[in-house]
Amino acid sequence: MQGTFYNRQIQEKYGAELLAFKSPVEAYPALKAGSCAGFLFDDTLIQAQLLEPEWADYKMALDTILEQPWGIAVKLGEDRLAGTMADTVKAWHKEGLILALEKKHGLANSNFAVEMNKRAAPSQ
Repeated sequence: MQGTFYNRQIQEKYGAELLAFKSPVEAYPALKAGSCAGFLFDDTLIQAQLLEPEWADYKMALDTILEQPWGIAVKLGEDRLAGTMADTVKAWHKEGLILALEKKHGLANSNFAVEMNKRAAPSQ
């Protein structure tokens, strides 16, 4: 996508020739028409898209190469809300909720969610 942080890194590290689109909505027709050989984006979005029948002839051929952690932002000074959100997300990871939701929606567990679950719920 245009302006994404990983474009330069992918070009330099892997030698990819990128066609940058404004959004996935514009990239999908190009991929289907053969105007490009692949689609570079968030693996969760790709996995979800591949669950759609119209994408049955496509696959996510490569493992994730640039993992990025997730985050939640709150306005500075909102300390109580920030604490509540931090505690909530930690609980989600500890209880395995994020892993369960990924599976519930047909997605493979992300390495990030697996790692955060391990950190939050150390082996007993």
